Amino acid sequence: MKISLIICTYMRPVAICNLLDSVVQQTLIPDEIIVVDGSLDERTKESLEFKNYHLPIMYFLVDKSLRGLTRQRNFGVGKVNPDCDIIAF
Repeated sequence: MKISLIICTYMRPVAICNLLDSVVQQTLIPDEIIVVDGSLDERTKESLEFKNYHLPIMYFLVDKSLRGLTRQRNFGVGKVNPDCDIIAF
């Protein structure tokens, strides 16, 4: 069973790193992690690169037109691998 985790975030680089620290400790790691970032800067991206998680992370910094939880979730769903069986948020 293939699992996709979509994480929508906005200006919270520390919180997303804490979340991914938790994901690393799971017994079942998602097959893909899609980070949809509505931030005004690239601090979240820089934090992910600095931590160098060995996870299947796809990072997307979206512009103003795609900000907001619903829009970011929909964007993330559009990036999910078609072979995915479960989508988690």
